[in-house]
Amino acid sequence: GTFRLTLGPDDPIVSEFLSGQGDLDMSPSKTFTIVGAGMGQTIVNGGGFRRVFSVFGTAEFRQMTMTNGGSHAVLGVNITLDSVLVNGNGTIPSALTTVAGGVVSTGLVVARNSRIENNGGYGVHLYAPSTVVQPALEMFDSAVSGNGGGGIRIAENKSAVILRSSICGNTAADGGGIYNRGVVTITDSTVCDNSAAGRGGGLANLRDATI
Repeated sequence: GTFRLTLGPDDPIVSEFLSGQGDLDMSPSKTFTIVGAGMGQTIVNGGGFRRVFSVFGTAEFRQMTMTNGGSHAVLGVNITLDSVLVNGNGTIPSALTTVAGGVVSTGLVVARNSRIENNGGYGVHLYAPSTVVQPALEMFDSAVSGNGGGGIRIAENKSAVILRSSICGNTAADGGGIYNRGVVTITDSTVCDNSAAGRGGGLANLRDATI
């Protein structure tokens, strides 16, 4: 079924971080696993609030759709998507426009058999630059497509591994498909039909890329 968030925050900037208001907050002291019945069967609708989920620690999502998060679908630290559709998020102006879109992480994102598409900002934003190289994305058999702020953005000293996946039809100011300031390895994957107003329609590589 469809689960729509309806209890909006009193203050969209501050109150959404309070329990019981805005998005669904996940405590840093616990590890969460949320299993749906399938992409088309379990749909979590953010109701246009700032996010659908805030993951302050570690969470795994399986077999569901996340949609209608105002600025993005899920913001957090360690996030796993297994057979998840992240679609139609990042549709309203946000104080966090630089990190808006589908999935935003300061830790590690693992995506398996998932689709991140048609979000208003980045599909995946590997946020928070590091002083040393840190694993930030492991993507397998997945697709990132049709996102209005670019497909994948990789911050300084973040590393990404993309295997058997497609990054297609995304647009951005720079790096329509991938904007890389870290380390990215792309294997048996397709990067196609992306566009950018400035550098790199498919890949804007500012550091290390292996294809």
